[in-house]
Amino acid sequence: MRFAAMLFALLLPVHAARAADVTVGLRLAPPYVMEAADGFLTGLEYELVRETLHRAGHRLVPRLLTFSRLIEDFRRGALPAFAPAHAGMNLQGCISDVLLVYQNIGLTLRQRDLLVENMQQLGGLRIMAFQNARALLPGLSDAVQGNPDYVEVANQMLQVRALFSRRADIVVADRRLLYALIAAPDSGLPAGTPLREHRLFAPSPYSVAFASAELCQDFNRALAGLRASGDYDRLLQRYDPHPLANGQQRGEYLPLLLPTPRHLRS
Repeated sequence: MRFAAMLFALLLPVHAARAADVTVGLRLAPPYVMEAADGFLTGLEYELVRETLHRAGHRLVPRLLTFSRLIEDFRRGALPAFAPAHAGMNLQGCISDVLLVYQNIGLTLRQRDLLVENMQQLGGLRIMAFQNARALLPGLSDAVQGNPDYVEVANQMLQVRALFSRRADIVVADRRLLYALIAAPDSGLPAGTPLREHRLFAPSPYSVAFASAELCQDFNRALAGLRASGDYDRLLQRYDPHPLANGQQRGEYLPLLLPTPRHLRS
């Protein structure tokens, strides 16, 4: 009995440490991280981070910041972890295994029937891209050089509204984000408008940055388990737009309303 009590006392601090809260910095961007009026968070990236940490024996404590502030606070040691991150940011600490692959695309109205199979064909088009797109997307800066009708905006809802009002011929942004904005109840955009995707950019893998290498390794093991269980794919499918079921042509999609988020765990 005395030995059992000693063993329990030794194991208790370890378990408590492993079950500690983990603060992770996130930025609001549908459908990755979304905040309801009551402050409740949902979203693909949020739920993936939360579920992975839960499997590793931790509880997610989200801290919402702008993307630039996430990087700044992590670099000065004020934030123990944040997402999305990638190795190209040259951060100290540990970059986890890939959490999500982002896919930036060009999006046009199918009715316009615009041929844009490569970035060289962007010349002469009215283009609205996300902020810092030229710096982040290889080849884009050269392709739009000298184009007076190329603009970048911080508010990405302006992109989809410009596309639907024909003030822009093509918009450039992350695929999931564009469809989430179009489907948003407050977008004011007509439902069911046929769209055409232009795959002009390579996929961009993103991870979680951790100051602690031990926590990073815990996260990687739990993430591998999430993928192996099938829960990762099931969550991904709930947030990804789907192609037309019938009469589909390659690259042509209808924006579908995102499902009401089903919380994996509270």
